[in-house]
Amino acid sequence: MMVRFLVLALGVLLFCNDPALAGAWPRAKGDSFVSAHVSSETESPTDITLVSGYGEYGLTNRFTLGGGLDYDVTQKDIPFAQIFGRWHFPDSEGALRKALSLGIEGNEENQFLTPAFHLGRGFETALGPGWLDVEFSAQVSTDTWGSDFGAYALVGLKPHKRVMTMMALDVLTVGDSVQINAIPSVAWEFGDGRHMHLEWTRAVEGAIKDEVALGLWLEF
Repeated sequence: MMVRFLVLALGVLLFCNDPALAGAWPRAKGDSFVSAHVSSETESPTDITLVSGYGEYGLTNRFTLGGGLDYDVTQKDIPFAQIFGRWHFPDSEGALRKALSLGIEGNEENQFLTPAFHLGRGFETALGPGWLDVEFSAQVSTDTWGSDFGAYALVGLKPHKRVMTMMALDVLTVGDSVQINAIPSVAWEFGDGRHMHLEWTRAVEGAIKDEVALGLWLEF
């Protein structure tokens, strides 16, 4: 089965010297990034359950527009969509990159405002260049104005010019419960601005989640 992906705005990847960087690092003015993924449960990896699109566009050198959506193949609906804008602090003498973002996300039944603060830093190791990207966010219901809070942290390493390895931790508080997902992944550059991406998401706290995703990243 082939599914044509309609992808709208939100970025994952940006190159800065050798490391691949994301989140706190801006997309250059006029540059675009899009990605598409198919996901499935690890117990039946050949049965596609979710199709996702993701992309971003550099409106200026300090302001990025983005968005994304998921399509549930089984239910034939869109359980999640988002749009956002991200403003990047001016470069300073320090190595730390900073950004603020504001978005709206959800589905037909529930919508949320999502303010977030991003921090990023590149570094060098004996195995190659690396990077750390951290996001602190809130999820504010447009119906009740109640808030949940989350954090996302990703550390990456580029041991080869065509290979990136990444490990992320995604934390979300919903009322009195906490959902924590561990997300290891690897990306392989098979052409200029083109990557294949393999990702595994496993819940370590909260609701059961055990999924694998295969995706394509494109820069232009």
